[in-house]
Amino acid sequence: MLLTGEEDEIEKVIGSDLKSGSSIISGKCLAKLTAVGNDSYADKLTQKAKEVKHKKTDMIRAIEGIIKFTGIIIIPIGITLFSQSLFLNHKTFSDSIVSTVGALIGMIPEGLYLLVTVALAISATKLARKKVLLHDMKSIESLARVNILCVDKTGTITANKMTVTDLILPQQASQKDLIANQAIFSKYINTISDSNITMLALREYFKSKEKFQNTETTPFSSKVKYSQIKTENSTYRLGAPDILLDQAALEANQNQLTQ
Repeated sequence: MLLTGEEDEIEKVIGSDLKSGSSIISGKCLAKLTAVGNDSYADKLTQKAKEVKHKKTDMIRAIEGIIKFTGIIIIPIGITLFSQSLFLNHKTFSDSIVSTVGALIGMIPEGLYLLVTVALAISATKLARKKVLLHDMKSIESLARVNILCVDKTGTITANKMTVTDLILPQQASQKDLIANQAIFSKYINTISDSNITMLALREYFKSKEKFQNTETTPFSSKVKYSQIKTENSTYRLGAPDILLDQAALEANQNQLTQ
């Protein structure tokens, strides 16, 4: 399922709900569309994932802790400085206020926010030169704590399309066998009802529109890893070689392809 990434099969019955991103692994299905656009389940998940969570980073919390501590401790210090200036140094009330305020202003770490902003701006500029797009400024701090970065290649950087380049038969097969197998293969892909990207690529490669007549078809299932067509005289299967071939034939084909 594309929505969750789970590979477990979930059997559906008449009336069951299908979420966005579901795919049929066997059989056919008729579905009624009940929600589109912003009302669909997948879009709601996407919108929720895009919500900006305003969470303070460790550095910001540390700076705010320093400022709070300074703001609290500055009160008794200010009272002490004012009392010393007024009662011990015998200055006037106005002069005591001015000297106390002048001393306290220098204790406020107002430059911390400026230094942090400048550092983050410089880091963002360096990353932008390397074609790195930042989601927010806080991600720079997170990246600074990273020792090992593991990247998973996903479908976002690949095309959801397959292409058939060649039809390879066993080495002992003749040109007559090749033509006969191509004819059978063309009929097979036009008869079976599968419409996955593998089958679409095969239909694009084999242009013939001929079909088998009077057949019993079994669509592809990921459980058995093959599809099947039964005719009056023969049975054909298309699927994973490790399922359809015996060990000797599988090794022979592998050796042929690696030569």
